[in-house]
Amino acid sequence: MNYEQRLIAAAKYVLAADLLAGEVPVNCADFGITATLKPHQVEGVSWLIRRYSIGVNGILGDEMGLGKTLQALSFLSYLKVCRMIPGPFLVLCPLSVTDGWVSEVANFTPKIRVLRYVGEKEHRRDLRRKMYEHVKEQPLPSDVSLLPFDVLLTTYDIALIDQDFLSQIPWHYAIIDEAQRLKNPLSVLYNVLEERFVMPRRLLLTGTPIQNNLTELWALMHFCMPSIFGTLEQFLSTFKEAGNPLPANDVAKVKEQFKMLKHILGAFMLRRTKSKLIKSGNLMLPPLTEITVMAPLVALQKKVYASILRKELPKLLAFSSGTSNHQSLHNIVIQLRKACSHPYLFPGIEPEPYEEGEHLVQASGKLIILDQLLQKLHDSGHRVLLFAQMTHTLDYFTGLPGVTEIFL
Repeated sequence: MNYEQRLIAAAKYVLAADLLAGEVPVNCADFGITATLKPHQVEGVSWLIRRYSIGVNGILGDEMGLGKTLQALSFLSYLKVCRMIPGPFLVLCPLSVTDGWVSEVANFTPKIRVLRYVGEKEHRRDLRRKMYEHVKEQPLPSDVSLLPFDVLLTTYDIALIDQDFLSQIPWHYAIIDEAQRLKNPLSVLYNVLEERFVMPRRLLLTGTPIQNNLTELWALMHFCMPSIFGTLEQFLSTFKEAGNPLPANDVAKVKEQFKMLKHILGAFMLRRTKSKLIKSGNLMLPPLTEITVMAPLVALQKKVYASILRKELPKLLAFSSGTSNHQSLHNIVIQLRKACSHPYLFPGIEPEPYEEGEHLVQASGKLIILDQLLQKLHDSGHRVLLFAQMTHTLDYFTGLPGVTEIFL
């Protein structure tokens, strides 16, 4: 049996076993879940349980906003409450979402004990010491079920830094959030997790499971099921037309390989999008209303904007005559955008002593309007999610009166 036949046979077996297992009833109360799961989330938890039962790892590749974290935690709660398996479970994620994981555990799966293993070196050393002391006090110190947590939540970087400690624990189940971090099979993180960590049961969470090329796709699939997806060379050789659909290739063969690859991935990946769920009636969302608010520049912004134009006028004239490249124009546009966002983004503009206060708001037309909007929305009981294309712009949101109360 060659590589292609092996992949097809494996996918056929997984899909047949999944069909034989049937739908697993998801009862939130019995699972220790205090949330009300949406239909697609119930389906996702059932899918995770079935994959676990037949011994197959997978990728939950739902589009962002469909509740991958809640589905994963609901599954872990099922393992603890219904299967009497208290872990240990490992969750790796970016530092920026660790608070979100802890919050969802507290709000929706309160029977799970979670340890947020992050922080400075000394803090993590204290956490390890407390763990050792707790285990030593137990009648069977070698029993991992006696660890003082069900879920250990940490980051990719700390997993590398403290790999000597974390790799000693035989993890019953591991969840890798934002799993696109594993798209490079040559990365240190990929190889340390694969070679040193004991975690035969794995789940990858990513809103972008279909990667830019076949190598990245293979990296994710191989991390899930290394025994099935073999070597990168085998994968590339088998799907070379699908990975390089040039006109010179046989169109029929390219389509055939895409169809086969989709069938194989479907056995190991669950992917839903908002548009398809709404179309099928499984997801109800309020209509999207988009409002563009024009924010006029204040005097200081106009001054900075005009200064940039005067300084860069020769480059602008060169570009219009065709003697300058697009990159120089792009750099100028970036500077003008910064002036429109907040003039203090430029060194030397903000007056000393660099204190927070009303002047941060009054220096930007956008912040003046945003300040008024936030106060009204807050008074009306709304919750607000702010996005900014420039991360430095977010620093100036702290100058908005009441922003701490609103966002924390």
